[in-house]
Amino acid sequence: MDLHPPPPPPPPPPPPPPAPATNESFPAAGAVSGSMPPIPPPIVTFSEEEEAAVQNALVFSCKILEEARCLKSEREANLMMASSLLSNNGKADVDISNLPGGIQDAWVVLSDITQPTGGSSSAIVRPTKSLQDKDSQKLSTTLPIGQGQLGKVASMTALSSCVQRTSDLSNRVTQEQQQRDGAVLRSALATTKRKLNSTPGSSDTQAVAATTKLWMKVLDQRLREIGSYHARHSGNEDPPINGNFSYNKNRNKNSNKRARLGNPGADGYDLASSMVESLSGIEEGTTFSSKEVMGKYLDLQPLYESYVMPIKSIMMEQSSSSFGFVDFLAFLSKGETGLIEGIPEKIKLKDRKKYVRFLVALENYLQGFLKRIQPLLSKNQVTKAAIQEFEDTWSKKGGSPGWEEKSSEAFLATRESSTQNDSDNTIANVAWNSPIPKIDLSSYSSATDLEKALDGDILKAELTRLGLKCGGTVADRAKRLFLTKDTPFSELPKKLFAKKKPIATKSINDDNGATTATHVNVKNERRIDIAKRELVVMAYLNQLKPILEATLRRTGRRETQTTKEREKEMDEDLHGSAIDDSKGKASGGGKDGKYDSDYDSDDEDAPIYNPKGVPLGWDGKPIPYWLFKLHGLNHFHPCEICGGESYRGRKNFEQHFAEARHSYGMKSLGIPNTKHFHGVTKIEDAQNLWIKLKDQLQQDQFDGNKGEEYEDSHGNVLSRATYEDLARQGLL
Repeated sequence: MDLHPPPPPPPPPPPPPPAPATNESFPAAGAVSGSMPPIPPPIVTFSEEEEAAVQNALVFSCKILEEARCLKSEREANLMMASSLLSNNGKADVDISNLPGGIQDAWVVLSDITQPTGGSSSAIVRPTKSLQDKDSQKLSTTLPIGQGQLGKVASMTALSSCVQRTSDLSNRVTQEQQQRDGAVLRSALATTKRKLNSTPGSSDTQAVAATTKLWMKVLDQRLREIGSYHARHSGNEDPPINGNFSYNKNRNKNSNKRARLGNPGADGYDLASSMVESLSGIEEGTTFSSKEVMGKYLDLQPLYESYVMPIKSIMMEQSSSSFGFVDFLAFLSKGETGLIEGIPEKIKLKDRKKYVRFLVALENYLQGFLKRIQPLLSKNQVTKAAIQEFEDTWSKKGGSPGWEEKSSEAFLATRESSTQNDSDNTIANVAWNSPIPKIDLSSYSSATDLEKALDGDILKAELTRLGLKCGGTVADRAKRLFLTKDTPFSELPKKLFAKKKPIATKSINDDNGATTATHVNVKNERRIDIAKRELVVMAYLNQLKPILEATLRRTGRRETQTTKEREKEMDEDLHGSAIDDSKGKASGGGKDGKYDSDYDSDDEDAPIYNPKGVPLGWDGKPIPYWLFKLHGLNHFHPCEICGGESYRGRKNFEQHFAEARHSYGMKSLGIPNTKHFHGVTKIEDAQNLWIKLKDQLQQDQFDGNKGEEYEDSHGNVLSRATYEDLARQGLL
């Protein structure tokens, strides 16, 4: 077999041609010294105007992005704080170890405010970590929360503040604002790119380096501004963050300063300062008056003296006894049988203006009080159902419970609801609506016939339906209505049309922060308006019924309490009772030996057996009957000078002579309230005694004609009148 030799190997490929020289090529090691040096890259430079434009674009972009970050962080922090408040649900302490530092600061502020002054509650309780438990790296942080009324109202106010702040922040981040901020960011980005790309031959690396230099210049400028600001304001407090107050603004200057657990600058929010601002009214005592005890009781004494005293005869129509403040509270606690059905309609309309002023003042106070203790509860949630039921009843019958049913006024409920948000009636509106009167005026030849045939209330209702003035006498109403017989509405004078004017209320804040109505400008309101006001007031009273009943019990209890007992009771109301706190440890009434607040709820809610109407003691139970007789609380002492007010017990009666009410009554009579009138309660007796005292004072006054004595040249002692008479005659 023939063997052929293998083919020869292929020739090697030719070497690649040398690469052309570029601006970015560098000489290799061992290169020939005769090769050309590389061309250096161009340096990105800016003019002063270009540099300022790029810096402004960068600063604006940072402001927008930082503001968006802060808004989002603050919104999430408020939501988390509100969630932790709801999950706490009135517990004696709260574990804040799993919360961010900024939210822990807010809980510290809330804990400080809800604790008694001077206690050790301001320090955070940090349990020491066990040395044996090496795997545990987290320290539990527990804060005490007040269990009294102060803790409840502070927690509710903090929750309302967080929810309101979250809503405000959500409204700020609107779609229009996002589009506007996006346009600013795109413009800033385009400006930066245009300036950086304006240099030919520049790369991305060089552009980044140039931008970094600009950033450093901006940073240096901001640092100089901050240093200059602190140099000028070295003695002042730190500036607030996000427009809120500083953390320790309302805190005691002598108290130990606590290090923050959060970093407001890095977090983008200062929830602790917001909490201080929202709770400042509670801490300073300006939100509630002293008698309200942080919203645990109602303070109706100023309203009783200003608005109930002039019309108390209305409320005591069926009783011959006096109508004191306790009777007023009991009257309100009766519900519809008291305020709505307990007063006859004729008596209400007789003193219409005074009664409406009382209703307006009571409604304003109850609405404001409810807003302070339950900020998340709106007026519509309380009164909507009652008003809707009232309008349905009135539109069908022309009346409601406690008010006479008049079919001629049934349409007022429909008109009131349909025109609630409309503007004042004008000639144009009436002309376009073209209402057809329900009263056939064609059968009447004059206004006198109309006056004789129809009642004044019917004329008033018809004028109200037409949008005309309904005041004046029956003759005035008949003349006003008779004008519509042959005259179109568009040609009627403007002065005939009524203008809807709301009731104006002036209010002032007293020293304790309670709002008290001082004057109400009330015009003649219709029956439906008064009835609706009564219904709104009753809706508020039903919502606040537990507080009203507690106020009634407290008012009767304070008549037999000493000053120390009152102070002790107020301290227990504010910070919780020590007896209640120790029940769980002593009795173990709940499951697993823990005290359950529902364990003795049946005993607390059980009706109190008090057939003789004895006042309650500090423990909420009737005082012994012998003590009741000893203090003379079974006797009432009326005082005509105080407007017929009766005082229970001799002690209260003796003390009232030095109180403001009796002094005001004496001042109204033009009599000084001195010790001479102590024990005088009748106006006639006080006036007669004042006349006798004035006569006695005039007799005791020094008379110069009789009291002054003179001596003549012979040593004779003469009175001034005799001496002057002899001197005129020249006989001396």
